[in-house]
Amino acid sequence: MAEIDPRKLLEQDLFADDPVRQMGVIRAISMLEPEQLQSSGLPCAARLVRLTGSQGEMVRIGAAEALESGVPVQADEVPQLCEMLSGELSGDVSYWSATLLGRLGAAGQLGDHWSQAVTTLQACLTESAFLPARERAAWALGRIGRQAHEAMPVLRAIAEDAPPRLRRLAVEALESIRGVAA
Repeated sequence: MAEIDPRKLLEQDLFADDPVRQMGVIRAISMLEPEQLQSSGLPCAARLVRLTGSQGEMVRIGAAEALESGVPVQADEVPQLCEMLSGELSGDVSYWSATLLGRLGAAGQLGDHWSQAVTTLQACLTESAFLPARERAAWALGRIGRQAHEAMPVLRAIAEDAPPRLRRLAVEALESIRGVAA
């Protein structure tokens, strides 16, 4: 198999109207090693998140599979992820936006965007109509840890009155923010 040039890969338009073309790019991204994508600095994670809200089922599934495989996230994608999370384009888009913010937070790679990420995740917890997105937002705040301290009042309220899994995730996030082993 010929080696894939990651830079040329993203010159293709993931947002073309042609689902076959989108799937070709998604498959090519999935075939790259995470190290290749990370070292290339290509900001493709936010593009893939947006595609999880596609009308085409195969595109949605392919984008989610690529994200599940550990496509690296760049800190400069945080504003896009926050915009997609607050815009609630779809349940899947919200879920994956929160997931990637949590991954960046756990790795200490939110950069100058940690406050924006915490504020957006906190808003998702209180405003989203999508329970899985709310659960993922609580998880992400826990992954961010102590820098998410401003979300503690919201997490406390959710820990007392929310569906069981969300309550558990809120408690775990509070423990992480306090620095207690979860």
